[in-house]
Amino acid sequence: MQRDLPEVAIDRRDEEVAAFGEQACRGLAAGKKAPAVVREFRAQGVSGPQAKRLFALASNTMCP
Repeated sequence: MQRDLPEVAIDRRDEEVAAFGEQACRGLAAGKKAPAVVREFRAQGVSGPQAKRLFALASNTMCP
């Protein structure tokens, strides 16, 4: 993610960046739809377009 979304990773610790991916996977496993997870990212200070890209990246690369 740091390579694909450096604007999200900047000023965040590695653990915080990894937590976004874990959050996306937990949300999907719990049956949440993409818009709900994107809203959660936005509540954490990620802009709308970045939150959508973050969700897509996380769900395609980290989630089983």
